[in-house]
Amino acid sequence: MMKDKSIDELIEILETSTNERTRRVAAYSLGQIAIKGDERAISALVKLLETTTNEETCWQAAYNLGKIATKGNEKAISELVRILETTKNKDIRDKALNSLGQIARDNTTAIKALIKLLSTSSTFLLDEFYRQLEQTQDKAVALQNAQNWLRTCTADKLRQRANEWDLSRIEWEDRIALDATLELWEDIPFKNPYYWAPFILTGC
Repeated sequence: MMKDKSIDELIEILETSTNERTRRVAAYSLGQIAIKGDERAISALVKLLETTTNEETCWQAAYNLGKIATKGNEKAISELVRILETTKNKDIRDKALNSLGQIARDNTTAIKALIKLLSTSSTFLLDEFYRQLEQTQDKAVALQNAQNWLRTCTADKLRQRANEWDLSRIEWEDRIALDATLELWEDIPFKNPYYWAPFILTGC
């Protein structure tokens, strides 16, 4: 009963406070005491993500959704996907990715969003792989070098690489989508092993 009262009080703080530090601390505390599947806490964190412009608060809310939301919770998944597709902050994007990995492994909406990200990272990885292969005939070395390049490559360098591609054959809608994705990136977009670690060579 005391825990329920504490949760209600924390939710009220999230909904009424205008102080971002206070809201962030409340979000953290909510993640510590709310049990898995608590719909009140999940709704409060989703609403916090919808309303906050503070990056630290957003990170905390995204992290706690991964802890509290049960697998397949559509409300939490939808908001995490929105954050994944719109944020420019790589730490928030990584945290949204991690949370989605915990609650949305079989969710179609999440899978489509992740495929969009993965297809972009795959394009860059393959481009660098074939460039490396021109310098060494060892495919394993070429892949390792390409992975190292992708996980350390800055957003500016990726944009420069994309500008070297011949995009005349792709559909205009896909070109617009690519341009929009490139604009979102900051720092090192593909540092997370999620983007490059799954690639392996077979039959080489």
